[in-house]
Amino acid sequence: SMGWLDVPKDAAKPVTLVANEGSVNLLHSSIIYDASKKRLELYAKVLQKEIFSRCRSRWPISPGVSTEHSYGTSGSPTIILSVVDEIPGVVSPEGYEIKINASLKAISLTSPSERGVLFAVGRFLRELQIDFHEAYASSLKQLCTVPPQLYIVSSPDKKMRMHQIAYRPKTNSYDHFTVEQMKRELLDLALFGANGIEMLPPGIDDSPQSPHFKVDWLVMIWEASSWCDELDLDVSIWYPLFFKDYSDPEALKKAKSHWRDIFSSFKRLDHLFVPGGDPGGRHPSDLFSVLEVKADYMKRHHFPKAKVWVSSQFGLGTSVDIGLAWWDIVKQEEDFFELLKTEKVKAFLHGVVYSPWSSCHIDKFRASVPTQYPLRNYPDICHTASCQNPVDGWDVAFFVTNLRETINPRPATFSRVSADQSEYTIGAGCYSEGVSDDVNKYVWSLSLWGDDFVGPLAKAGQAEILQRGLLQYAAVLVGVPRIASLVEEGIMSLEKDWHSGPILLSDQIEQTFHIWRKVEDNIVPRHMHNWRLNMCLFRAYYDMFIKKRLLEEDMAGKSALSTLLSFGDNLTKENLNASLSVLESAYNNESFAATFPASISKLNGGAPKVVNLTERASVGFLYSRLTALAGLLYEQIGLQLSIEYGGQHRCRGAFFDCAWTPLGDTQFLKKLIEETRVQLDKGRSTAATFLWKNAEPLLLSGGEESSAHFKGGNMIWHGSFGEMVFKGSGIGSIHDVMYPYKKYELGDDPNFFQRPLVEQIASDNDEVLSNLELGSVPRSWRSWLVTMWPHIEVKFRFPLPAISENIPAGDKLYARITYSGKDVLNLGGDWQELGRSTEDAKLLCNGHKLHDFMSSPKTTTVLELEIPSDALNSSTGHLTFELVPREAIKMRYTNPLLPVAEFALLTKGGESFVSKM
Repeated sequence: SMGWLDVPKDAAKPVTLVANEGSVNLLHSSIIYDASKKRLELYAKVLQKEIFSRCRSRWPISPGVSTEHSYGTSGSPTIILSVVDEIPGVVSPEGYEIKINASLKAISLTSPSERGVLFAVGRFLRELQIDFHEAYASSLKQLCTVPPQLYIVSSPDKKMRMHQIAYRPKTNSYDHFTVEQMKRELLDLALFGANGIEMLPPGIDDSPQSPHFKVDWLVMIWEASSWCDELDLDVSIWYPLFFKDYSDPEALKKAKSHWRDIFSSFKRLDHLFVPGGDPGGRHPSDLFSVLEVKADYMKRHHFPKAKVWVSSQFGLGTSVDIGLAWWDIVKQEEDFFELLKTEKVKAFLHGVVYSPWSSCHIDKFRASVPTQYPLRNYPDICHTASCQNPVDGWDVAFFVTNLRETINPRPATFSRVSADQSEYTIGAGCYSEGVSDDVNKYVWSLSLWGDDFVGPLAKAGQAEILQRGLLQYAAVLVGVPRIASLVEEGIMSLEKDWHSGPILLSDQIEQTFHIWRKVEDNIVPRHMHNWRLNMCLFRAYYDMFIKKRLLEEDMAGKSALSTLLSFGDNLTKENLNASLSVLESAYNNESFAATFPASISKLNGGAPKVVNLTERASVGFLYSRLTALAGLLYEQIGLQLSIEYGGQHRCRGAFFDCAWTPLGDTQFLKKLIEETRVQLDKGRSTAATFLWKNAEPLLLSGGEESSAHFKGGNMIWHGSFGEMVFKGSGIGSIHDVMYPYKKYELGDDPNFFQRPLVEQIASDNDEVLSNLELGSVPRSWRSWLVTMWPHIEVKFRFPLPAISENIPAGDKLYARITYSGKDVLNLGGDWQELGRSTEDAKLLCNGHKLHDFMSSPKTTTVLELEIPSDALNSSTGHLTFELVPREAIKMRYTNPLLPVAEFALLTKGGESFVSKM
C-alpha cells in the first residue's frame, strides 16, 4: 500500500470492458495491403493509427497480396486491404465489401476503387467494439472485437457527399485550426463516407487575415488540398464573381491575377462552384458571360478536368457586395433557367447547384433545369435564422441568446430534409461556417450514403440510418463507446429543446440536462479532451441556463404585475416602489448561491455522490460552468463563442455574449413603472390610465388573473404568433387560425415556401439590443410573422358560428392587430448592411377593407378595427382576414409583408381607434 494513493484508488469507479458474446478478438491483429495500389499503404496507416488511439493496440503493417492463402498465416486475425474489379452487390466505384472469412482469421476490406477502400476502413472502424481503460487502481484494459458473422456490402446512394470546410476569418473556429487539426477534420469526415471538401478563397467578403491563423490562408489551401489528394477526396472551391464590372479591362486584369493566385494554391481541384448571388446577384446573362471566361482560364492554365457549377441564389433581391439595385427575384430566376438551355452555356457548364435563396422549391427547380445538368444540393446546415432552413418554433428566449450561428445539432430536421430533397440531386456539398454544425455534417453524409445491400443497415429506413449513425458518431468521434447510446439520446434531445414549444410550458430542457449530467458522471478525464463532447455539454448547460433565467424573470415579472394589479387604480409612489422591489427579486443572492456538481464530491474520497443538479443548479453556477467550457473550447479548437475569444460578431458565432439578454418582461415593467411614477404628477387617474393601457401586452399574454384586468373589451380570441400561444376556447389554435391552417411537423416546409415565418428580434443589432435592455419591447412583441417569398399569403381564419355566439347583443366585433415597428425589425450583424423595409399592405375581412395600404409604423402599433356586420354574413362559414400586399412581386426576406406580432378578436361598444404603444 502507498497510503495516500489508496484514496484515489478507492474513489475510482470500477470499469469492466465486456466483449459481446461470441465476438472475434482483434487486439493482436495485423494489416496487409496490396502494394500495387498507391494509396492503400496510407489507408493501412490510417487504420493502424485509429486502432491504437482507441484501444492502445498497435497492429503491424506489411505489403502483401490479397489471396486466400495469405489470410491468417500468422495465426492471428489479419486485415486485408485490396482493390478488386467486381464485387457482387456493389454498384458504385466507391462501394465496398467487408467480410470475415470462415476461419475467422482474416477480414477483407475490398472495393472496386482505392477511394472505396478508404470508406471501407471508416465503416470497419465504426462497426468495431473498441475501447480501453486505465486508472490508478487498475492496469490497462483493452477491447477490440467484431461479430463473427461480419459481412457488409454497401454502396453510396449519392455520388456527391461533400462539405464546405472554410479556413477564413468569418468562420467560428476553422481559422484557428493548425494544419494537423485540419487534416484530422477532413479524415473524420472521410471515415463517415464524405468524398470531398469545398474551400473558400481570400479576397471576397472577408478580412484578408485572422488573428487566429496558424498558417497563411493560401498555405492552408495547399495543405488541405494536398491531404485530400493523398486520401483521394474531391476538392471544390466556392468562388464568386466579386468584381463589380468585368467589362472594364482593368477590373478583368485584376480578376485574372486573383484567379492565378488562387488556382495555383491548390494541389488538386475537381470542382469550381460560382454562386449567382450572396454575394453577387448580377443578371444571368452577365453571370454566364463572366463565368465562361473564368472557366476557360481555369481549364487552360490550371485544372483542365475540373467541373464548373453555378447557382442562382437571387432570393435576397439586393446586393451590397457589388452595389446592384433591386431586382425581381422570380423573373431573374426564370431568366437563369432559360439561359441554361442555350448551347453557349452548355458548352462550359457541367452542373447546377440548388442553394440558399433559390426562390422556388427544389422539385420545381429541378424541373426547370435542363436534364443534361446534374443538380447538386448546397444546403445551409450551419445557421438557425435569416437563412435557408431556419429553426421552426423557437422560443424567443432561445433566439435572442443563440442568434443565427450557435451550436446547433439538428439531426431529426436534417435527416428529414436530406431524405426529402435527395431524389432531385446527385448529392450535396453542404454550406458551413465552422464546427458548430458538426453533428449536421455527419447526418448529411450518412443520409446521402444510405442503407446497405448486405449488413446491419440492409433495407434500413431513414430513422434507423440516423440512429445507428449517431451511435457511431458518439462512439468513434465523441470517443465514448461505453455510453454511446446515452450520447446519441442526448444529441437527439438537444434538438427537442428547441421544438418543445414555449420554454416555460415544457420540461424538455430538464430532461435533456439530466441526460448530459449522466454523461458527465460516466466519463473519465481523457474524455474531457474531446471538443465534440464539450460542445454538446455547452449546449446542454446553455439551454438549462436560459430556462433558469427565463423562469427567474418570469416569476419576478408576474409577481410585480400581480402586486400592481392588487393596487388597481389606487396608485401611489409607495405602491409603485413596492412593485419595483419585487422585480429586483430576479437573480437574488439565493439564486446565485454556489451549487456544486456531482463530480466535485469525488475529490473528497469514497464513492461519488449523486447530486440532483437539474433541480439544484443555480443561474450563477450554470454560468460559471459555461464560462469554463467556453474557455476550454477556445483552447481546444479555437471556438470563438465570445468576442473576448476573438469572435468577429455576436451573429458570427460569438453568441455567448448574448447570454444576459433580457428574456422576460422585468425590464419592460421596470421602465413602465418608472414612467408611471412621472405620470403621477398629473394625477392618479392619468397615471392609472397610462399604466393599464401600456400594460396591455402583458395583460393579454399573461395568465387568467392578468387577462381579467384587460379593460379593452371582451376578448374572444387572442394569439401571439411569436409565442405561438393563444386564448379562446372552441375557436382553434394558432395553427388552425393561421394560413395554411395546419400544424407542420419537424422538417416540413423547411424553407418556408408554403407559410409565413416566425421571426424574432435581432439582439445582434446594437440599437435593438439597447432597446431590449432599456425595457422598450415587451416579450410578446419580440417576434412576428414575416413573408420570405413573393407568393406567401398572410391570412387568419375563424369559424363564424363560434365567433357569432360570443358576441353579446348590442356589442360590436373588433379585430385587434399588432403591427411590428421599424424599431424592432432591423436585422443585425453583417445582415444589417442589407437594410430592411416592409411591403405596404391593406387588411381585408371577408372582402371588406378594414384599413387601406400602410407601411410598417415607426414603432410597434396596435390597431383596433370595427368589423362590418356584412362581413359576418359570409356563406363560407368563416371570418377570414387577409393582408394584401401593394406589390407582391417586391416581397422578399429584406422586404417582407407588413409584419404581424399579435392578432385578436374582441367585442365592445363604441368606435374603433388606433393605439400607438
